[in-house]
Amino acid sequence: MKGCLRSYHIIDGDERTTEFYIESESCTPVCVVNKKPSDYYVACVEDSILLVSDPSMEQIVFEKFPRFETLCRILSEELLAKSQNAFADFKNASPEQRYRICWRQDLI
Repeated sequence: MKGCLRSYHIIDGDERTTEFYIESESCTPVCVVNKKPSDYYVACVEDSILLVSDPSMEQIVFEKFPRFETLCRILSEELLAKSQNAFADFKNASPEQRYRICWRQDLI
């Protein structure tokens, strides 16, 4: 991916951003895994170049290039660890720190 994506929910008519995805990160909606309608939306924040696939396309590529499947697994494990660490940090943060994290004020 090149560019920036934003995932968000619509709650009481308001968009609530849940995540940003930047270059070299992947965005695989949970609906792809659990095969249920998604609870959130994804939008490009800026001009972006995306690689879009579905599970059947991925299976064909994985069969043709087994090392690519290994690479995807390793990247998925790293992303899971990053997400778990971020959530643990959030749970251990003070209310003020949580507010800053949620509103990205810690990045300003």
